[in-house]
Amino acid sequence: MKARDYRAGNADLALTLVMQELGSMACDKGHFRKDDALYEGVLPPTWKHLEDKELVRFLDPRLFKMTGKGWLPCRSLDRLSDSREK
Repeated sequence: MKARDYRAGNADLALTLVMQELGSMACDKGHFRKDDALYEGVLPPTWKHLEDKELVRFLDPRLFKMTGKGWLPCRSLDRLSDSREK
């Protein structure tokens, strides 16, 4: 597997986990800690990638929130996950 493909998969994992934690909250209302056990599989470069793409915004080195721009790919991943479960 190419590094780029692995990074994309890891970014998808991170966004999926954020959506699970967000639940029904508005995307800009939840604040998350990247050092939470839920995110232990998300690699440090993935966080930088998500921030560079403006999908998440860090409020301090560990605390982040989803951006409106990040919400759209999350919803797509969420729908894809739902359709695979059926």
